[in-house]
Amino acid sequence: MPPTLQLSDLKVHPPKKQAFTIETDPVFPKQHSLNCFSGKRGSGKSCACANQIRIAKDRGYYHRVWLICGTYESNREIWEGIAGIEPEDVILPTKNAFAEAVRRLEEEKHMWDVYQSQMKHWKENNKLETTETQFFKKLDDTSREMNFFGKLVQKPVSLDLSKPKWPYKGKPCPPRCCVVLDDVMGEDLVVLPSAKLTKWLIAHRHWAGGLGISVYMLLQSYASRESLPRPVREQVTVLCLFHMSQIEQIKKVWTEADLPGFSFDAFLAMFRFATEEPHSFLTIDFSPKEEYMRYRRNMDYFIDPAPYIKMFPLK
Repeated sequence: MPPTLQLSDLKVHPPKKQAFTIETDPVFPKQHSLNCFSGKRGSGKSCACANQIRIAKDRGYYHRVWLICGTYESNREIWEGIAGIEPEDVILPTKNAFAEAVRRLEEEKHMWDVYQSQMKHWKENNKLETTETQFFKKLDDTSREMNFFGKLVQKPVSLDLSKPKWPYKGKPCPPRCCVVLDDVMGEDLVVLPSAKLTKWLIAHRHWAGGLGISVYMLLQSYASRESLPRPVREQVTVLCLFHMSQIEQIKKVWTEADLPGFSFDAFLAMFRFATEEPHSFLTIDFSPKEEYMRYRRNMDYFIDPAPYIKMFPLK
C-alpha cells in the first residue's frame, strides 16, 4: 500500500514548456499572442496593427502572416505597403477561412519536419564523408596502393549532398506564423456557428501539433452581436482600445478586463489620457513581462496606473 498522501504532495508542478514559446525583445509583448484592436472606422487600428506586424516580421518573431479580409484592395497601401502582406497571403472571410489558415499552418509544420529530417541525413552523410576523406588522405600521404581481388581501391564518387537551406532569415527554428482578421464583422466567419470561430481562436497556440499561431483581430465594436463572443474576449492577451465615446462600451471593457485595483472612474481617466490624441490608443497587456509594462499609450509609452487609482479609489 502506498504511503499516506501528504499535503505537500498536492503541490502543483508547472511544465517546463511555457505558454509563450517565441523569444522576443524585452519591450515587445510575449508570443504567441491573441490581440484585439478595437476602434471605430477611421480610428487608425489597421495602421497601428500593420506597423506592429512589420516590426514583428523584421525582428523574426513571425515568418508568415496571413490576412483574413474581404477589403484587402481598398487597404492595400496599409497591408502590403506597411505589413508586407502579399495578395497570395489573403484569405476571404468565409466560414472556412480560419480552417484554411490552420491548413497553411500545418503545411509550415510539415516543411519544418522535412527540414529536420533532411538535416539529420545531411549530418550523418557529412560524418561519413569526413571519415572517408581522412582514410584516403592517409593512403595518399603514404603513397600506398592497396589492391583487393586485383582491383585498385579508389575514392568513390561523392554524391552532391548539399546542406539543406532554411527558407526564412535567421537561425532555423519552428515556423512562426500569424493571422490577422480585418473587416470580418457580419461575415460568415463570425456569424455562422458552423464556422466554429470561438474554437479556432481560443486554441490558437495549440494548432499544427503545438506549433501555434498568433492572432490579431480588428473590430469596429468591442462587444456586439456580430463581434467576438465573450469567451474569446476573455482570452485576449493584448488589448488595444481606440477612442470611443459610448460609456457603456468602455464600462464593458472595464468589467471584462477585471483590472486589479481599478475603479471604473480610474480606468476611464486612464483611457481618456491614452486616447486624447488622434489615432492614439490604450494598450493593456494581460501577460506583461514586467508589471510596469501592463499599460501603455500606443505601444511606445508605459503608463503608471497608480495616480489614477489614487485619484479615483475603489469604494
